[in-house]
Parts: sequence; C-alpha cells; structure tokens
Amino acid sequence: MRYLGAAYLVWLGIQAWRHAACARGPMALQILLLGLIFDLNGTVVNVGYAVAAGWLGVRLKARSGSTRWLNRAMGGLFVALGLSLAFADRR
Repeated sequence: MRYLGAAYLVWLGIQAWRHAACARGPMALQILLLGLIFDLNGTVVNVGYAVAAGWLGVRLKARSGSTRWLNRAMGGLFVALGLSLAFADRR
C-alpha cells in the first residue's frame, strides 16, 4: 500500500508539471489581480468593523450603566487571562 501511495504521488507530480505549461494568462497579471482583490476585501471588512464599532460606541455612551458593566467584564477577563497564564504548563 505504501508503494502504491508513493506511485500515486509521483503520478500527481508529473501531471502537475505537464499542466503547469497550460496556465492561462501571464502570471504577473494574475498575481496583481489577486493582490488587488485581497486588498479590496480587507478594506471592505475593516470599514465594516469600524462602522460597527462606531455604532456600538454611540449606543454604549447613551446608556449610563454600560460603562460600569463593560469595566467589570473586561476586569474579569483580564483576571481570568492572568490566572490562566500563571498556571499554564510550560514544557
């Protein structure tokens, strides 16, 4: 079974080499287009996060008890993270 798997991988490698020559379009243009899509997607996501954070900030400021609740929640999170770090097993 091991030799059959190795032979299959060799066959896949040969097929990849043969079909690499058939790639369509210049590689530089494809990389540029992929980079532009990546940047555009990242920008859209970050703008969405900024809009959501701004909306949430306005809502939290409007409520008087939200600051105290948020401070307590974050304090509890920091205590939990500190304790987990203190008792983490270091190997």
